[in-house]
Amino acid sequence: MILRIGLSIIVACLLSFKANAGFIYAPIAEPIISAAFNADFAALVAHRTIVGEQVNMVSLMDSSGGMLDLSDDFYGTSELINGDVPKINQGPLDTGVFSVSIPSAFFPVLQTGRVGIWFLATDTDDGLFAIDFLSLRIVTANSTVESFIDVNDGFKIGLADSAQLSSPLPDSIQIDATGTGFDEAISSKVHHNEIAEPTSISLLGIGLLLLLNLRGKRITQ
Repeated sequence: MILRIGLSIIVACLLSFKANAGFIYAPIAEPIISAAFNADFAALVAHRTIVGEQVNMVSLMDSSGGMLDLSDDFYGTSELINGDVPKINQGPLDTGVFSVSIPSAFFPVLQTGRVGIWFLATDTDDGLFAIDFLSLRIVTANSTVESFIDVNDGFKIGLADSAQLSSPLPDSIQIDATGTGFDEAISSKVHHNEIAEPTSISLLGIGLLLLLNLRGKRITQ
């Protein structure tokens, strides 16, 4: 019975961590000077809305689910059917990192080292683009912290930062190249990751203690 309960707690917590991993890094003790959210795109044309419905958005989240909406600052406010020119308007061979500053009111959350994200990117032109990585860049007086979702690896084709593609998608970056939504040609990408609550970590510890307790009893018998 104890074994089953312990295993159940551990499995539930591990599944929670897998589903809820966001930006995780060591807590920051010193004051933050500046911070930014960044994303590296290839061939993305991203209107903010289509017929009033948002198709491109990004929000950062704290451990309680509170959100910092960066969507308008990052993507702009363009509407496709109005013929607006989007803020992110790459050509078919263009790549580059786009950034948005994070307001100081959110710095206490950044200092915890645990930041969730709700991210949506959709190409509103030819329906194909690619993402290399998402990241946070946090600057203090003595250091710079960078936390990544995926990695900065040149779209897995060795492309230098902001270098042009050799040919349009999907020839240069193939569809289903990785199966992750990163480093492959896609039409839209949702990345909704909250951060694990301390309660989940405590439950994982309880599950491990139950298993160790059961193992100890078996050894002494």
